[in-house]
Amino acid sequence: SAAFAIGLAAEQILLGKADAMIAGGTEAPLNFAVLAQLQAAGVLGSHEDARRACRPFDTTRNGTALGEGSAFLILESAHTAAMRGAAVLARFAGWAGCLDDSGRVGVHEDGSGLLHVMQQALHVAGLRADQIDYINTHGTGTKMNDQAEASAIKQLLGDRAATVPCSSTKPVTGHCLGATSALEAVLCIEALRRQKIPLAANCLQPDPLCPIN
Repeated sequence: SAAFAIGLAAEQILLGKADAMIAGGTEAPLNFAVLAQLQAAGVLGSHEDARRACRPFDTTRNGTALGEGSAFLILESAHTAAMRGAAVLARFAGWAGCLDDSGRVGVHEDGSGLLHVMQQALHVAGLRADQIDYINTHGTGTKMNDQAEASAIKQLLGDRAATVPCSSTKPVTGHCLGATSALEAVLCIEALRRQKIPLAANCLQPDPLCPIN
């Protein structure tokens, strides 16, 4: 939901309905009701070392780990930012969103829905796939999601999929559900500012069915 909130905020600015918007998300799902449902659905990961419960793109992955968090961005037009002398941290170039038709938590195995969204976002941004230098993946650590996402990235980048660095930060933050997109947007901004790529934590045995770097 944070991703849709950020996109809607940007649209309000582009439509001239606001000069600036605060958008993001917060989530506190570490309670019995939520955990029991996800456990029953078979999407929670496990490992004898609890720190390795979430292992995105690893051959031994068996699910995700929940986290709690909150993150918000201040979006404003370039004109407004310049007028108030703001220190601009990043430019929100393009975005897209859709709902896949594979169930509430499912995606198409071939990643076609994910690929379509990435292509749309690049089109809106006026960018080409060969201009992408890093991807912060959704990387939940579930078998189906990681394979579908890697397939979409491979189709998007072609041969460059072998060299463009990709990483999931969920082994560190946990999956913060509705807050995830805002939190990972902040992490991407920090990666740009620091020129450091977040580690692909817990991916010790990369899955050959996930052909990304």
